[in-house]
Amino acid sequence: MRKLCLAAAMAAAASSATAGDLGKTSDGYTYFNKPGAQLAAHDADVRACRAMSARLHQPDTSPAVYAPGLAGAIGAAIGKAIVMAMNDAKARPVNVENCMVVRGWRVVALDPVAGEAADKLDTAAKAARIAPLIGAVEPEGTIVRVFDNDAATVQTSGMFSPARNTSKARLSVDAMGDPPDSDKPSKEKPAPAPKLAKSARPPSPLKPEQLGEIPADSALVVVNLQGVGAFSVNFERVGPDAKTPAWADGRPGAFTAAQPLKATAVAGGAGGTTLVYAVPPGQWRISSFHAGLFMASLCLGAPSFEAAAGDVIYAGSFDPASPSNRIGPDMMLEPYRAVFPALSGLGDKMRAATYVNGATGPCNGAYMYALELPERPFAEGYAFGSKAQPAPADAAAATPAPAPAPAPAAL
Repeated sequence: MRKLCLAAAMAAAASSATAGDLGKTSDGYTYFNKPGAQLAAHDADVRACRAMSARLHQPDTSPAVYAPGLAGAIGAAIGKAIVMAMNDAKARPVNVENCMVVRGWRVVALDPVAGEAADKLDTAAKAARIAPLIGAVEPEGTIVRVFDNDAATVQTSGMFSPARNTSKARLSVDAMGDPPDSDKPSKEKPAPAPKLAKSARPPSPLKPEQLGEIPADSALVVVNLQGVGAFSVNFERVGPDAKTPAWADGRPGAFTAAQPLKATAVAGGAGGTTLVYAVPPGQWRISSFHAGLFMASLCLGAPSFEAAAGDVIYAGSFDPASPSNRIGPDMMLEPYRAVFPALSGLGDKMRAATYVNGATGPCNGAYMYALELPERPFAEGYAFGSKAQPAPADAAAATPAPAPAPAPAAL
């Protein structure tokens, strides 16, 4: 009977983190595992993921509170701040797990009895218990989550809803103890942000009367949005280095394709809304998906394309309610050439974006993850997502064979 109960518990754990659910931790007493990995690599990745998670925030979904008078307003503000801090604390384990999975770690749940026993250990004993499990080829317990390109799967309840921290204990993280001060958000006042020039503000979609030509030293990017509702796709231009935003050159470094919009260019006969943006040349990446108050940041790896001056690029069609259960981008561009006047020739010039996976960027919003497009190449040096290959399963195979002994010298 006990075996049947344990089997049922493990089956439930294995299905706890479903595809596309970026707002929920895996259930059970869990730890991170990567075949052949060393404990130092685990700890370094957890520390990096903790630091990034601390910069993400859950939106304020609490109802508005009417509190007359200054004292009442201050009290209401304090109450909302406390609630938001609690929501952020609940979301941090979710984002640490998302980050570790993208980095190639598997989430493993121990047997409930063994997990409860491990959770009762003190920090030092817990570390000794978990350390040999981190790099095991065949981990103890049940693998409940691996990277599965979840951001490509449409499941809005799992991408655009409050965080759900369902784990009983994160054993391999708890075994590290409290994060050092260097991992905690700095209390120092940040340096003033560079001023965004008016010329660098995100562009609005072009109006129909503006679609007959390409502005000087610009490219046109075409985006189609299907369905209705407050869903948007954000694009960012990659800057010259990790610390310098693209808009530092005085030109737009981002734009948002949203539906509905007041001023839009609609493709004749095509479904949804087709939007055209005039943008500076450069490398543009899909930076995030946004629905309602929630943003899923693709900072750990996103598809990007190059745009040169004079290009007309179709960035794809996005549908949060797609029958194929994929947000997109769908790259069938033929129906959307009609967005341009026939005599302009721009419809014939339009080409599909040549996406390359693996463009990273700053993390923001509620959740972080990565998005990959099937059958597309990866940026050189990118090692996350499906490129995060574990160490050889057979550790012995990774050890060079000893050189053969030299043959005896001839007499």
